[in-house]
Amino acid sequence: MRACPEGFDVYYENVGGVCLEAALNTLRTGGRIAVCGMIARYNAERPAPGPSNLAMVLIKRLRMQGFIIFDHWNDYPRFLEEVGPQVANGEIDYTETVEESLERTPDAFLALFEGTNTGKMLVRI
Repeated sequence: MRACPEGFDVYYENVGGVCLEAALNTLRTGGRIAVCGMIARYNAERPAPGPSNLAMVLIKRLRMQGFIIFDHWNDYPRFLEEVGPQVANGEIDYTETVEESLERTPDAFLALFEGTNTGKMLVRI
């Protein structure tokens, strides 16, 4: 709330859990939530309860919609054609974490859920 004392209009949801709950409290009336992931739930051993304040979707007339890459798969070749050269010539900068060797794969995978990587997590074989 300190970072956005007047709230915010758009929230990109990729975590779920307490992060989503905090966002629901801070979104302004008519706000939108784009849901791309719920990483906080990926390794849950049993279904986790939903946010305790889900009623905020109704009270604030929020719109919450999921999206996933498969909805846009037909655009992927065009994306590669346009963005690939921009990455290759340095117009688009990126950060990635690279682990070396197949043996590091389990640790690299677990690091995704601990948030210890920066950018894309890769394993070089």
